[in-house]
Amino acid sequence: MITDCHECKGKVSSEAKTCPHCGAPVSTAVPIQVATASPITKRKSKLRDRLALLAVALIVVGAAAWFLLPPSGREGAGKAVRNIVRAEQAVTDETFDVDAGTYRRMSLRLNKEAKITVRIAVRDGSAVDLYLMDSQQGREFDQATQKLFGADFHYKQALSRQSVREYTEAAVLPPGEWHFVIRSTDQTPLLGKGKSSRVYLKITVQG
Repeated sequence: MITDCHECKGKVSSEAKTCPHCGAPVSTAVPIQVATASPITKRKSKLRDRLALLAVALIVVGAAAWFLLPPSGREGAGKAVRNIVRAEQAVTDETFDVDAGTYRRMSLRLNKEAKITVRIAVRDGSAVDLYLMDSQQGREFDQATQKLFGADFHYKQALSRQSVREYTEAAVLPPGEWHFVIRSTDQTPLLGKGKSSRVYLKITVQG
């Protein structure tokens, strides 16, 4: 390619390093590359913009709907939000063995009224008894188990079930200390350990 020398204006090849007429160095133009976004990048950018606009629109619509609701509607919406926030929390979620003639005890303390859900399943062995007790009934149960031939004790009807293999139930309990007793239905063996029941227990609290 023939171009003009920038010094003497003489004709010079663009491949030459210096001008043959005046010896001035030949400057070569370096093409400037303009970065352009790829089609994928453009699509991602448009998607982000649309999602941002959608989020803003939802916030605006939600705020407008909230102010347009009557007081009763706002109260109901507030309760719904609180119910979502008050998600269930697992107090215990485990599998254990209960030997013949023995029991397993789980305790929990509620600072306020809450919904308690109990799920129990015997994976292997004999059925078990499930009892719910308050603090006084728990002490009474401890005294009964310490006697040679046992003794009567009391328990709550809610969430309690005798000779159970598969059981799921829920109840609302007031604040206080509560005890769950899982007792084997097999008699204590005269010799040896005897049979055992493998029990799965899950207790959740909501409130």
